[in-house]
Amino acid sequence: MKRFWDKVNIPKDPLNNCWEWKAGKGHFGHGRIFIDGKAQLAHRFAYFFFKGKDIKKDDCILHSCDNPPCCNPYHLRVGTRADNVKDKMKRGRHENLAKTHCKWGHPFSGENLKIEKTGARACRICARRNLKKYKLKKRSQS
Repeated sequence: MKRFWDKVNIPKDPLNNCWEWKAGKGHFGHGRIFIDGKAQLAHRFAYFFFKGKDIKKDDCILHSCDNPPCCNPYHLRVGTRADNVKDKMKRGRHENLAKTHCKWGHPFSGENLKIEKTGARACRICARRNLKKYKLKKRSQS
């Protein structure tokens, strides 16, 4: 346990400020630590340690501070992957947000733009084409 906390910078005002992870970080900036030979995300471990609640494998631990290396349990909450995507979209950090066109070249704008329940953008032209293909395939299998 001491090994974990040695890698966290806890500020003088621990309630409001981020507790920065000082050691190794993963691709998206989240702290990483090896516990019992397995790589763990530092913020997940901190949440579990302070809240004492089991975290389901598919659950995400979301940062209210929008700071991936933060391990402050007061900044962390459990959410779904959809919640995580919505947070990223709202904060302008989603990797697909910069895309202006779908992979087939149709614009993500106007009547062609469809917003999914997760907050992701979709192309209506491609969605209609895919639905037609699906229906034709179902008919041919009947």
